[in-house]
Amino acid sequence: MTGTETTAAAPAAAPRTYPSLRAAWIPMAALCLAFFVEMVDNTLLSIALPTIGRDLGSGTTALQWVTGAYSLTFGGLLLTAGSMADRLG
Repeated sequence: MTGTETTAAAPAAAPRTYPSLRAAWIPMAALCLAFFVEMVDNTLLSIALPTIGRDLGSGTTALQWVTGAYSLTFGGLLLTAGSMADRLG
């Protein structure tokens, strides 16, 4: 291929359209619900941190690891469950 040849550009994908405004809000509501569940779960974990630290005899650094690991695991499982729900219906 020489420098003077041109290639045809791929056609742009058409934007997804919804038959009604109500249908457009359904995916947004699902995302908001998932985010709300994640935030409530993290709030409950934050409330439980003093008890977890006292029972395990851990310091601040260990509690930060607990919070990070819990949030990462919960978020990852939430994404996996969403993917499985899309595939299985």
